Amino acid sequence: AWTLSEGRGAGVKIYDVEGAWNQNHEDLLLNVPLVVTGKPEDQDDDRHGTAVLGELVSKSMNGLGMNGVCFGADVGLAPDITVENGLVLHDAIAHCVNDGSAGDVILIEVRITDVCGMGSGFNGPVVWCTIFFEAIQVATANGFIVVVAAGDGNVHSGPPYQGINLDQSGCYNRSDLGTRDSGAIIVGAGESAVSAMPRKRLPGSSFGSRVDAQAWGDDV
Repeated sequence: AWTLSEGRGAGVKIYDVEGAWNQNHEDLLLNVPLVVTGKPEDQDDDRHGTAVLGELVSKSMNGLGMNGVCFGADVGLAPDITVENGLVLHDAIAHCVNDGSAGDVILIEVRITDVCGMGSGFNGPVVWCTIFFEAIQVATANGFIVVVAAGDGNVHSGPPYQGINLDQSGCYNRSDLGTRDSGAIIVGAGESAVSAMPRKRLPGSSFGSRVDAQAWGDDV
């Protein structure tokens, strides 16, 4: 993609919706204001958010680290949970839509529990929940590209976690694109290109006909 015009992300803004970030990391140095007002509740554990930003927009400006896959893109950050207001994922998505424009990307790097009526600890994509589904539907209708993590399955089973089949009867056809389509791209986790079985689904990744693609789930 880097050989193409604007293939490094120039002219596009990527909104990362998740817990927290270390914007001062030496390979990021972002210091961009949060799209959502409030203090991220996960501020004490910003590892995941920082790693995701690194994959996207890190720059080897100081001879350290790496280049992200779209390091020329602008960045917006929207915490899904704030200390002041609790879970605000739907509001976070709406703020991204208000802040950006068609063609921008909203990356939702969080999961939701209690999918398919299976109880706490059974995790899947946030589109399972109607209020989040509708917020994403509004975003895609306004021309945003929304990417959603498929979720990491049954955390009760212990490593390696067991993925949730989103097509099972208990999911009430909420993955049926013929009746319920938010327009989001749902991404599961697969083995990396340097593993013994590239692209094989990792056991913990949720799966089913609604999952559109996969990204590296290991060796990141």
